[in-house]
Amino acid sequence: MQIFHERRRQRSDSKREALMYQLQACARRAGIEAMVLADEQGRVIARSDRLPIAQEVAVFGPFLAKPKTWFGKVQLDGQSRSLAVSPFRLGTSMAYLCAVGAKRHNVGGAFLQAAAGVRRIMTP
Repeated sequence: MQIFHERRRQRSDSKREALMYQLQACARRAGIEAMVLADEQGRVIARSDRLPIAQEVAVFGPFLAKPKTWFGKVQLDGQSRSLAVSPFRLGTSMAYLCAVGAKRHNVGGAFLQAAAGVRRIMTP
């Protein structure tokens, strides 16, 4: 008898929920406040939590991370907050992972894990 250990605690048949769980797990592991997945037009595809400023964060994605990862401070909801944005190819389009409250040393791995998970979830 073979015992299979499931590493994922939460699963969903809904792509929207699965993306949220993926972003939550990556943010939690990296100590990031929140993650937002944005499309090329700066619209929210998914987010790690009910971040009230998710749309505001998503808009930064396509503008700050062309053509490479961007890290810095931005004004969000009247406060200066750290933000990291990383572009990645999702099918034939570009997508952007945005990390609120990220620190430069902990965001790279989170972006790699999140992008791999997003691709897995979104691939038919």
